[in-house]
Amino acid sequence: PKTLEVIKPLDVLGEGALAGLAAAWCIVVLSSRPGGPVTRWLGGGLGAMALAAWSDLLDELVRLPSSSPLGAVESTLMPLGIVALSIGLVLWRQEQQVLGEQLGARERGERDARRFDRLTRLADAAYLRTQMTAELARGAPCAVVMFELDTAFVVDRLRGAREANRLLQAVVQQLLLNLRPDDLLCRYAGDRLVVLMPDTPLAQAQRRALHLRRMAEAMEVYPADGDRPLPLVLAFSCAEARGDAQSTLTGLGAALVATPAASSA
Repeated sequence: PKTLEVIKPLDVLGEGALAGLAAAWCIVVLSSRPGGPVTRWLGGGLGAMALAAWSDLLDELVRLPSSSPLGAVESTLMPLGIVALSIGLVLWRQEQQVLGEQLGARERGERDARRFDRLTRLADAAYLRTQMTAELARGAPCAVVMFELDTAFVVDRLRGAREANRLLQAVVQQLLLNLRPDDLLCRYAGDRLVVLMPDTPLAQAQRRALHLRRMAEAMEVYPADGDRPLPLVLAFSCAEARGDAQSTLTGLGAALVATPAASSA
């Protein structure tokens, strides 16, 4: 080992931090992503950079003979790791573009995983209010439709929470298939879903809400242990966004409570 007088603390700290972070990120990537070329390139690049940094750190702490291969390891693995990481990032960007197209009606141009519901993979009420506030600031006509799965509590009692969740997920998928590219679907609370329709007058939004309800109610969702479809009835209320986002959503919720499931508001 080298003496303390020869060792440079800043170099040791820098190389150690680089080696530790690269190794940690390699583990995170490999453990959190599905297998595939993007994962292999990213993980391989970070792994190579970690090994190169560790060899450089060892060189800072130990006096190695001139014939040691560690110098070649560091000078070879680091550029290879950077190249592999760069290829992985290019492939990751392409992957994100595809995912962005698929998730357009769930995200609407802004991604924040902390605001997404695990069951439906939809954004939550806080994200919805943020998007509504942005639309209200633009001043363009903006309609909001709130749907409620009225029979979910019946399914929950008769079939259990798992079947109720399956029914809600099926409704979400059907609504997503019938939304326009600029629309946003969020899970507001419980069995209530909200569609934000930018640049849409109220009359047009009501027609689209009726169409969405017909598409959802036309589905036949079967329980795991039966041959009869689960009951599916959607109620909805529709309004033009005015004032602040929360007051509009509160009004829609109140309208749902006062509206029978078979009619529309």
